[in-house]
Amino acid sequence: IAEQFIPGRELYVSVVGNSRLRTFPAWELVIDDQDANEPLIATAKVKHDLDYQAKKGVKIRAAVTGGLEELGIVLDPAANASAQGETRISAEQSRVQIWVIPTNEELIVARQTKQLLEGKG
Repeated sequence: IAEQFIPGRELYVSVVGNSRLRTFPAWELVIDDQDANEPLIATAKVKHDLDYQAKKGVKIRAAVTGGLEELGIVLDPAANASAQGETRISAEQSRVQIWVIPTNEELIVARQTKQLLEGKG
Protein backbone atom coordinates (compact mmCIF):
# COMPACT_ATOMS: atom_id res chain seq x y z
CA ILE A 1 0.00 0.00 0.00
CA ALA A 2 1.33 3.41 -0.96
CA GLU A 3 -0.23 6.52 0.41
CA GLN A 4 0.21 10.24 -0.10
CA PHE A 5 -1.89 12.97 1.47
CA ILE A 6 -3.44 15.37 -1.04
CA PRO A 7 -5.57 18.02 0.71
CA GLY A 8 -9.20 17.89 -0.35
CA ARG A 9 -8.90 14.69 -2.43
CA GLU A 10 -9.43 10.99 -1.67
CA LEU A 11 -7.88 8.92 -4.49
CA TYR A 12 -7.50 5.14 -4.77
CA VAL A 13 -5.50 2.88 -7.09
CA SER A 14 -5.79 -0.92 -7.03
CA VAL A 15 -2.66 -3.00 -7.57
CA VAL A 16 -2.63 -6.79 -8.10
CA GLY A 17 0.29 -9.17 -8.38
CA ASN A 18 3.52 -10.26 -6.76
CA SER A 19 6.56 -10.14 -9.03
CA ARG A 20 4.60 -8.62 -11.91
CA LEU A 21 2.34 -5.83 -10.69
CA ARG A 22 -0.73 -4.65 -12.55
CA THR A 23 -2.48 -1.41 -11.73
CA PHE A 24 -6.10 -0.59 -12.38
CA PRO A 25 -7.68 2.77 -13.13
CA ALA A 26 -7.50 5.28 -10.31
CA TRP A 27 -10.80 6.40 -8.86
CA GLU A 28 -11.70 9.32 -6.66
CA LEU A 29 -14.10 9.29 -3.75
CA VAL A 30 -16.74 11.86 -4.64
CA ILE A 31 -19.38 13.11 -2.25
CA ASP A 32 -21.90 15.00 -4.36
CA ASP A 33 -23.70 16.77 -1.52
CA GLN A 34 -20.86 17.43 0.89
CA ASP A 35 -21.06 20.48 3.14
CA ALA A 36 -18.30 23.02 2.47
CA ASN A 37 -16.94 22.73 6.03
CA GLU A 38 -16.75 18.91 6.02
CA PRO A 39 -13.35 17.34 5.31
CA LEU A 40 -13.22 14.98 2.32
CA ILE A 41 -12.02 11.81 4.02
CA ALA A 42 -13.33 8.27 3.91
CA THR A 43 -14.76 8.01 7.41
CA ALA A 44 -16.55 4.89 8.62
CA LYS A 45 -19.82 6.71 7.93
CA VAL A 46 -18.80 7.43 4.32
CA LYS A 47 -17.71 3.81 3.78
CA HIS A 48 -20.41 1.86 5.61
CA ASP A 49 -23.53 3.92 6.37
CA LEU A 50 -25.86 3.36 3.41
CA ASP A 51 -28.31 6.05 4.55
CA TYR A 52 -25.47 8.58 4.80
CA GLN A 53 -24.16 7.52 1.37
CA ALA A 54 -27.59 8.03 -0.19
CA LYS A 55 -28.07 11.39 1.54
CA LYS A 56 -24.64 12.72 0.54
CA GLY A 57 -24.40 11.13 -2.94
CA VAL A 58 -21.48 8.78 -2.20
CA LYS A 59 -20.96 6.14 -4.90
CA ILE A 60 -18.15 3.91 -3.65
CA ARG A 61 -19.00 0.49 -5.15
CA ALA A 62 -19.65 1.90 -8.62
CA ALA A 63 -16.37 3.81 -8.50
CA VAL A 64 -14.39 0.79 -7.29
CA THR A 65 -15.71 -1.58 -9.96
CA GLY A 66 -15.65 0.95 -12.81
CA GLY A 67 -12.98 0.23 -15.42
CA LEU A 68 -12.71 -3.46 -14.51
CA GLU A 69 -14.94 -4.76 -17.31
CA GLU A 70 -11.89 -6.13 -19.16
CA LEU A 71 -11.50 -8.55 -16.25
CA GLY A 72 -15.13 -9.57 -16.54
CA ILE A 73 -16.14 -7.58 -13.45
CA VAL A 74 -19.46 -5.90 -14.24
CA LEU A 75 -21.67 -4.18 -11.67
CA ASP A 76 -25.48 -4.23 -11.96
CA PRO A 77 -26.43 -0.57 -11.27
CA ALA A 78 -30.00 -1.43 -10.20
CA ALA A 79 -28.88 -4.18 -7.82
CA ASN A 80 -26.19 -1.89 -6.43
CA ALA A 81 -28.64 0.97 -5.83
CA SER A 82 -31.12 -1.26 -3.99
CA ALA A 83 -28.58 -3.42 -2.11
CA GLN A 84 -29.42 -4.04 1.53
CA GLY A 85 -27.57 -6.50 3.72
CA GLU A 86 -25.71 -9.42 2.17
CA THR A 87 -26.59 -9.51 -1.52
CA ARG A 88 -25.16 -10.03 -4.99
CA ILE A 89 -24.72 -6.85 -7.06
CA SER A 90 -22.90 -8.17 -10.14
CA ALA A 91 -24.52 -8.12 -13.57
CA GLU A 92 -25.57 -11.39 -15.21
CA GLN A 93 -22.76 -11.07 -17.80
CA SER A 94 -20.10 -10.59 -15.10
CA ARG A 95 -17.51 -13.39 -15.10
CA VAL A 96 -17.16 -13.02 -11.33
CA GLN A 97 -19.71 -12.37 -8.64
CA ILE A 98 -19.72 -9.09 -6.75
CA TRP A 99 -21.28 -9.28 -3.30
CA VAL A 100 -22.07 -6.79 -0.58
CA ILE A 101 -21.04 -8.32 2.73
CA PRO A 102 -21.77 -6.08 5.73
CA THR A 103 -18.90 -5.95 8.24
CA ASN A 104 -18.21 -4.42 11.60
CA GLU A 105 -14.52 -3.49 11.38
CA GLU A 106 -14.51 -1.73 14.74
CA LEU A 107 -15.71 -4.90 16.49
CA ILE A 108 -13.04 -7.01 14.76
CA VAL A 109 -10.29 -4.55 15.75
CA ALA A 110 -11.60 -4.46 19.34
CA ARG A 111 -11.61 -8.27 19.59
CA GLN A 112 -8.09 -8.54 18.14
CA THR A 113 -6.83 -5.84 20.53
CA LYS A 114 -8.39 -7.66 23.48
CA GLN A 115 -6.74 -10.94 22.40
CA LEU A 116 -3.38 -9.19 22.03
CA LEU A 117 -3.65 -7.57 25.47
CA GLU A 118 -4.60 -10.92 27.00
CA GLY A 119 -1.52 -12.52 25.41
CA LYS A 120 -3.57 -14.71 23.05
CA GLY A 121 -2.59 -12.95 19.80
